[in-house]
Amino acid sequence: MKSKGGCLKFKNTMFNNPKYTTWQQKISKHYVYTYLEYHLKPIGNDRKHWSKVHEEFNIQQVLVLSGLNAQVEEIKLPAKITLTRIAPRFLDYDNLVTAFKHIRDVVADLLIPGLAKGRADGDERLEWLYLQKKGISKEYAIKIEIQGF
Repeated sequence: MKSKGGCLKFKNTMFNNPKYTTWQQKISKHYVYTYLEYHLKPIGNDRKHWSKVHEEFNIQQVLVLSGLNAQVEEIKLPAKITLTRIAPRFLDYDNLVTAFKHIRDVVADLLIPGLAKGRADGDERLEWLYLQKKGISKEYAIKIEIQGF
C-alpha cells in the first residue's frame, strides 16, 4: 500500500493469480479511478454456454468490486463514468459497448444501491463514455473513472 499526496494507491492480486490485478487511486472525493488488468472480450458474437458467460460475469464483478467498492460511497450523483479498454487491437464501437455490459451493470449498482441488479445503469443521472487505448503487445486492461459533480 502506498500513500502519496493524499492519494491512496494499492495493489490487490486476487486468487494469487497475476492475471487479475487491481490498482486503485482516489484523487478526490469527486473523482475515483481504478485500473484492472483483465482481458475484456466482446460478448455479442460469442456462442458460449450460459454457465461460461455467468462465470465470466462473476470474475468481472469481483474485479470491479475489489477496485471500487470502498471508494464509490462518497461520489455524489450525477456522475460521468468513463470505461476505457486497453488492448493491442481496437474493437468496433458496438463490440466495445457489449464488452463492457457486465462492468457497467456492476458500477451502476455500486453508485445507485437498492435497485434490482442490472437496473441502475438506466438512471439518467449517470453519463457513460466508452474509450479505447492501444496497449503494447499482450497488454490487456480496463480503466474505470468516475467523476461526480
